[in-house]
Amino acid sequence: MPKHIALLLAVILTIASAVGCAKEEPTATPAPEEPPALTITGSVASILEWSIADLRAMPQTNTAYVNKDGETVTYSGVALSSLLGESGRSSEATTITFLAADGYSSEGDLAEVSALQDGVVAIQSDGSLRVVLPGMSSKLQVKDLVEIKLQ
Repeated sequence: MPKHIALLLAVILTIASAVGCAKEEPTATPAPEEPPALTITGSVASILEWSIADLRAMPQTNTAYVNKDGETVTYSGVALSSLLGESGRSSEATTITFLAADGYSSEGDLAEVSALQDGVVAIQSDGSLRVVLPGMSSKLQVKDLVEIKLQ
């Protein structure tokens, strides 16, 4: 075999070998999406879901609540009226149900709850949610809130 053909084959094999051995750059794995922490379902235009990060990014408001021991506690969170306003709820919906992660639920009158100016969904220090409705029944102050259902 002539020298120039042998040299050409050697160069081609070297390049092919280098390309074959080149490490493939790892593709960036997108960060997993945070699961929804709160969902609004029921008689709504479409189901709404928010992660804790979504809720923290929304305007926050403070509300004072007098607990069963007579102590006033201030909570900070997203105005419940804002969340309900985004729901596109049916005009026929009359009941609001707050559901906790452990299955506990509490039901109230949607018109009364919607009329509250200072109701909030508060983000607790442990990252869980709590609905705070000053002046309303303590049964409606659901801890570990995961869903609001309008019926």
